[in-house]
Amino acid sequence: MKSVNDILAPDWFSYMNYLSGGDKVIHYSWKKSGLSKTERKEIKSIFQEIDELTGLSFVKTKKKDDDDIVDTRERYVLRHEIGHALGLSHPRGEGAHPDFTSEDTIMSYNVYGEWSGLTVFRYFGFTDLDKQALQYNWGPNPEDIILGDNMDIIEEIPSM
Repeated sequence: MKSVNDILAPDWFSYMNYLSGGDKVIHYSWKKSGLSKTERKEIKSIFQEIDELTGLSFVKTKKKDDDDIVDTRERYVLRHEIGHALGLSHPRGEGAHPDFTSEDTIMSYNVYGEWSGLTVFRYFGFTDLDKQALQYNWGPNPEDIILGDNMDIIEEIPSM
């Protein structure tokens, strides 16, 4: 059975929560010259989606020293890496775990599938499992809780 436990990274989450000050506010910035308008719009859209889903808030700062981070593959990579930054892991610790695809979780490396006899890149954005895991880590947005039946979660998160 696939569950939130399959993609949680408790140690990484604890560390990121510590780095963010534990206040559920993530400050971010970027070098404007390093990102296209489309890329900036996509990143803001991802942060808005997570903000609406969880108890997190994203605040853009005036810093100009962050690395730049959008076709469909770039959207997959952005969500995948932001998932890591917010405490998600590869399925059962293995990016290419054979029981998972990108249809199950954005954290899977298994992104190719068959369609009409062709091998195609498959992108689904944050899946229900990803959303449940983000809500587990950061708390649900009280205005829009989507927790499903499959919340088989770990009993205790290890401290750092």
